[in-house]
Amino acid sequence: MKTPLPSLRALARGLARRRGRRPALHPDGLLLSGVLDVLPPGDRPWGVAWLDSGGRYDVTVRWSRAAGLPERLPDGLGLALKVRDAAGPDRPLDLLLTSSGGGPLTRHLPLPRTDALGGPYSTLSGYRFPDRVRVVAAFPDEPGRGLPVRPSELAAALTRRPARFRLCAAARGEPWRQFATLSVRTAHPDPAAHPVAFDPYAASLADLPPTDRLRALREAAYAGSRQGRGAAEPQGARPPTHDARALARPLAVARAQGLFNIVGGSWPLVSLRSFESVYGAKTDRWLQRTSGALLASAGYGMLRTEPTPAGLRQARRIGVGTALTFLAIDLVYVPRRVIPATYLMDAAKEIAWLAAWWRVGRLPEGDVGGMGRVGDTTG
Repeated sequence: MKTPLPSLRALARGLARRRGRRPALHPDGLLLSGVLDVLPPGDRPWGVAWLDSGGRYDVTVRWSRAAGLPERLPDGLGLALKVRDAAGPDRPLDLLLTSSGGGPLTRHLPLPRTDALGGPYSTLSGYRFPDRVRVVAAFPDEPGRGLPVRPSELAAALTRRPARFRLCAAARGEPWRQFATLSVRTAHPDPAAHPVAFDPYAASLADLPPTDRLRALREAAYAGSRQGRGAAEPQGARPPTHDARALARPLAVARAQGLFNIVGGSWPLVSLRSFESVYGAKTDRWLQRTSGALLASAGYGMLRTEPTPAGLRQARRIGVGTALTFLAIDLVYVPRRVIPATYLMDAAKEIAWLAAWWRVGRLPEGDVGGMGRVGDTTG
C-alpha cells in the first residue's frame, strides 16, 4: 500500500499555490488572548505536575478555519493554545485542538461547523498521562450561545463577551474529567509585530507528551504548504519525519508476531486438552498455563507497537527474545526426549520469525521526527 504522505504533501503544496501563496491549512484565523485556570485535582491527582499544582496562566489563542472554505460553508475549526510558562519560565505548552465530537469515536474525527461554539474541540490523538493515554478536549461552557466563525465578527463578539470552555481529558471507556477552565476574551495586541508559532511536540510537558499518531501527517501537510507558498523552513525545525514506508515492514512483522504469540499463548489457557493432543501430556499444567499467559502478554505488547523507530526497536527486542528462548528450548529438549518431536514444528516457526526480523534490517535511529515549527498553525 502506498504511503499517503507524498500525496498529502503534494495536495497541500497545490492548495497553497492556488491561494496565491497563502497557507494551505488554517489560512483564515484570529489571534486572541485568554486565561487558563488549572483546577486543583482534589483526591484524584493526575500524576502530572502541572495539572496537580493548579494555577492561572496567560494564554495566546488562535481561532481559525482549517480548510479556508467560503464562509457560508461549514469548515473545520482550529483552536490553538499557547499556555505561557506551563513547562517552566519561558517554556510554554502548546495544544492544538480541532472541532470534533465528544463520543468515543467522534472525539478522534474533525467535524466541520458554522458556529464556533457549536460543540467541543479535541486534540484528536492522545497525550500520555502516567497511567494511560487520554484525549484532551475543550467543551463550550455556554450551551446554546452562538458565535460567528468569520474572524472580524468573532473578534467583535469576544470583545463584548468572552467565550468560556471546560478543558477535560478522557481515556477510552472513561467519562470526561475537567482539569481547567479557559476564557478567551480579547484580540491579541499587535499580532503582526509578535508572530506566534505553535508546535505541540516541541512545546510539551515532560510528563505529558503527545502521542505520535498524527505527527507524520501534520508534518507532511505543513511542509507541502510551505513549499507551495515559497516559505523557508522555520528556524529550529527538527529533522523530517521518517518515511512511513521505512517503518511499514517492521511494523507488520511486530504486529503479526504479536498476534501469533497471543494465539499460541492463549491456546493452553483456552483448551489445554487440545494443546496436549498436539504437544503431549503435561505434568505441571500450571507451569504450561503460566508460560502461555506470559507469551500472550508479550504478544499483546507487540500488537500495540507504536509506529515509531523507538517503538519498533522495543518490539524487535521482545520478538527476537521470545523466538530465541522458545527455539533454544525446542532444540535442547527435543533431542533429549524431554518434550515430543512435534515441538520441532514450533522451532521452525521461531526460525521464521527470526528470519523475518533479520530481513527487516536496521531500523532508523531516533524517533519519528517533529513537524518543525508550524508557524501560527497555518503551515
